[in-house]
Amino acid sequence: MGKVVKRLIRVDPETFERKVLARFWLEGNEVKSEWFDESMKRYCEEDGIVVAEGVFRLRDGERFFRNLELAFSQSSFVYVDEETWGEHHSD
Repeated sequence: MGKVVKRLIRVDPETFERKVLARFWLEGNEVKSEWFDESMKRYCEEDGIVVAEGVFRLRDGERFFRNLELAFSQSSFVYVDEETWGEHHSD
């Protein structure tokens, strides 16, 4: 069975080019991440994502992972998509 990987993506409002800011996946209750944007890393690790249920930081594990889409659902230029990686996936 593959793992679900969520990608945080920013769309440039002028060129509509997409840039992957980060990738997240769960290992147990721990969120693993790969960062491509330092300011978004600081935001997720320090400020946290805000949803009605509360504020969740990367260290909050599965609660952070579950709420990613909701946290960015009102954003015009940043969104979350999801893909499934198989056991033998490599970037």
